[in-house]
Amino acid sequence: MTFSNHSERRKHDRFQVKPGAFAIFKSKTDTPCRIIDISEGGLSFCYINGRDHLDASYELEIFHGDDDFRLGSIPFETVFECVLLQDLLPSGKPLHMRSVKFGSLTPKQRYQLAYFLEANTKSDLTPAD
Repeated sequence: MTFSNHSERRKHDRFQVKPGAFAIFKSKTDTPCRIIDISEGGLSFCYINGRDHLDASYELEIFHGDDDFRLGSIPFETVFECVLLQDLLPSGKPLHMRSVKFGSLTPKQRYQLAYFLEANTKSDLTPAD
């Protein structure tokens, strides 16, 4: 799959997030990951490989520290993953990018996500078809 085909399949516009926005994958330990971009249908994020509990996580939460925003218990499914940097980090662990698709959101979660997109994003990255 190429990125162009991937973007053509998108149903929603993607937006860059303002600094301070993170996704947390909750399991035994909370794993904060920097959000790269987000849409009504999912998000992409970076994380350092070696955090085995990320694959076993069962719950996704989005937060932004500047306004104490939290959107929790988001159902998700991984749709894409790649290695961004193999050996350049001081830890020696690879940096990954992962894209997830949101599952069925409750009305309250959809409202909170719309608020997050309005308050904590910068600009449109790709137009939806």
